[in-house]
Amino acid sequence: MRAWVWATLSAGIIPIVIFTFRWFLLTTDVLVGYGWKWEGTNCHPSFDIRNRSSSKTYALGNIAYTRHKGQEILGLDNKSIWGHELKPGTISYLEVAPVPKVTSIGECP
Repeated sequence: MRAWVWATLSAGIIPIVIFTFRWFLLTTDVLVGYGWKWEGTNCHPSFDIRNRSSSKTYALGNIAYTRHKGQEILGLDNKSIWGHELKPGTISYLEVAPVPKVTSIGECP
């Protein structure tokens, strides 16, 4: 009898747990990736921003370039992505302005 009860409970609980976990990821997750590009002596990042939410639209603001876990500020970019909207379920590829104080690939944060 115990095996039957356990099988019934696990058959109902496991799908609920999986559904809840997937729902949480889809409704709250904004994923940001980036890579560096060079144009002459200027270095600028290219962002891959994915809004995996199924219901929320997000607006982007400024970018703060830092080093050493936020201790040293290299610069702020208030114009490149300001006001860009991320609609639910979209993927955006954004190239932004060159980063000040970065002149070699070894200096890229």
